[in-house]
Amino acid sequence: MKISILVLFFTVFSVLFFAGCSDKTQISGQVTYSDGTPVYPGKVCFTTGKNTFYGRLNKDGQYSVGEFKDGDGIPSGKYDVWVAETGYAVEIIKNGKPTGLYDSVERVSAKYTYPNPECPKYEIKRGRAKTFDFVVEKP
Repeated sequence: MKISILVLFFTVFSVLFFAGCSDKTQISGQVTYSDGTPVYPGKVCFTTGKNTFYGRLNKDGQYSVGEFKDGDGIPSGKYDVWVAETGYAVEIIKNGKPTGLYDSVERVSAKYTYPNPECPKYEIKRGRAKTFDFVVEKP
């Protein structure tokens, strides 16, 4: 009987302890252009110090940020928020002939990329899931 009570106590204590230890907040939202069309492909990045957490944009421009995988949440803190990997490659043509060299063409204005002092800044506090929708400009 004493062993059963001890096992029950440690089980309940472990569940309550580990459930309250998470300092992560789930962040999701949508990124669109000013005309309402979604930004795709790409990802939304939340950067603080040396750490960057991101969520991939789906075809509707929606994202969910995670520390280890999309949607698992991020720690509390102050973040620069920016959009990445929205570009596509274009072959450079010289004198009417392909060069075999490529350049990247971005789908969003440079002020929404990193590092840029104009990037939106947000403070994430521990708590319920948060939604951050962004409207960006085309280049």
